[in-house]
Amino acid sequence: MYADNIQMKKSSLMENVIEVNKLTVSYVTDQGKVKALDDVYVTIKKGSVRGVIGESGCGKSTLAKSILQILPAAAEIESGEVLFHGVDLLRKSDNELRAIRGKAITLIPQDPFDSLNPVFTIETQMRDIVAPKLFPKRIVLNRSKVREKIRRLVINKLKQVQLPSPEKLLCRYPHELSGGQKQRILIAAALLLNPLLVVADEPTTSLDVTVEAQILELLKDLISEYKTSTLYITHNLDVASAICDYITVMYCGQIIESAPSDSFFTNPAHPYSRKLLECLPKPGRGFIDIPGRVPSLIVAPQGCRFHPRCERRLKECSKERPPQMNIGAGHWICCYNPDLN
Repeated sequence: MYADNIQMKKSSLMENVIEVNKLTVSYVTDQGKVKALDDVYVTIKKGSVRGVIGESGCGKSTLAKSILQILPAAAEIESGEVLFHGVDLLRKSDNELRAIRGKAITLIPQDPFDSLNPVFTIETQMRDIVAPKLFPKRIVLNRSKVREKIRRLVINKLKQVQLPSPEKLLCRYPHELSGGQKQRILIAAALLLNPLLVVADEPTTSLDVTVEAQILELLKDLISEYKTSTLYITHNLDVASAICDYITVMYCGQIIESAPSDSFFTNPAHPYSRKLLECLPKPGRGFIDIPGRVPSLIVAPQGCRFHPRCERRLKECSKERPPQMNIGAGHWICCYNPDLN
């Protein structure tokens, strides 16, 4: 099976688990075509966490859904490739993709309150994740040995995400659990089959600050323990700084800066990146925002899409899209007039 072959490559010397090359994705709307991703490049190294940050609507979730191949019907992939261990997922059949999703590539969704089925127990839902991937269709799931093997696997994973009394929890329904408990269950579900890549789509956004900090610390520990390659989607720079090894900045469907986390947070070079960091709250200072508005992607600005809001814009910024410029080890930007101080 294709997914099994992928799983056997865990010991591979290939450095990049994911390579997104020249990916362009559009949505058809009543107002016109929206180019949500425009010639996007992203790589995720084996065992690393790649954070993708940017304002709402910049294309972060579209990138995640493109990797998972769960785009809505209104979306169209115009060009590009998504290489998973060298294999282009965009050329795989639905059956091949179903064999990959949930085992080799998994998702931690954004909202724990809407991501679990309210009419089934936690045990049933966790078993339904494991059974189709680990056992052939010919095995009947009510056989006691099979059910007990799955139950032990699930209980062990729930213990790893620090849920107390997992045996009792399996009998409960989602409405009986707190938001933090639900998110821990979703993390356990994503890690059940030791995936090669986890896509985490703002997994702590709907939680309160205290629970968010606990879940974030848990994720860091589990990612480090399993050495799981991770795409972490977030708009929260503090979260990105805490968990990510590499940072990719998106603006209006384009990648404008990419760097190792330390380099990005100590020396951001794109004017938009600097503005994002200036917006972080600081004691004794009022709220700071980025002047202007995010432009419509139906009629996107020519050249650099940030130039209408940029204080460092030059004449050429409104004419041609800036090319990539390497400014350090693994650090590149798309800007005609970067701030390199």
